[in-house]
Amino acid sequence: MIAAALWLVSGCAPAEQPASLRTVAAIEVPLKTRKDHEDLVAMLRRHAAADGQDGIHVDDSSDDQTYNEFIEPKDRGTIFVGVARGENDETPEVIVMDLFHPGRAWLMFSRGEPAERSTRLREGLLIDIRRRWPDAKSLPITDDGGVFSSDR
Repeated sequence: MIAAALWLVSGCAPAEQPASLRTVAAIEVPLKTRKDHEDLVAMLRRHAAADGQDGIHVDDSSDDQTYNEFIEPKDRGTIFVGVARGENDETPEVIVMDLFHPGRAWLMFSRGEPAERSTRLREGLLIDIRRRWPDAKSLPITDDGGVFSSDR
């Protein structure tokens, strides 16, 4: 899951990616405490369990710091979570990470497949996120499905 997520957000992805992998929404959530981290992961797990189809599950790799070893300490991530469908993460739905912006978790939502189910998952999560973190802010999506922060 880590390799797939880094590939998706690194800008190294081929120009022609499957429509299901295209980022359609992104939000930045401030994670100021361990409780914030735990609440976000629990929220992702609740929504995945409520969907319950096509083997949807949450992988929390936040404690795996191997991807941080080549990154400057000030840029190292503290959260890395993926929500995907399929036993081998065939269809990523949500990627959560704060790599290069620690304490500011970006949730990047893929179009998914089928898109209707992914839309329900995304909309439900966004409602709960905004309720729990009213200072969360939407991030702009580029024409090619990338995400960027206006303050970088």
